[in-house]
Amino acid sequence: MDKMGKLIAFHPAKSGLKLFYEVVEPDGETRWGGERAFDALSWLHLAPKGSRLLVSGWESDDLDALPVGQPLDVTELYQTLKGDN
Repeated sequence: MDKMGKLIAFHPAKSGLKLFYEVVEPDGETRWGGERAFDALSWLHLAPKGSRLLVSGWESDDLDALPVGQPLDVTELYQTLKGDN
């Protein structure tokens, strides 16, 4: 078996989860929340220094939505990719 055959997927490539993004200010107040990553990054850019970008996965039908696991703080990842670190 080649090395690629030994990879373990943590999430399926095509997941039914809906992603929800939140920009949280340093005092813990949510500044913005929504489903569009582009909007989340725009709000994070405008938010006060020390704000965080959280991403959570949700199982949803048309009536109800349930969170799957805990939100992930992706602020440091974004700042690294942007070159702020």
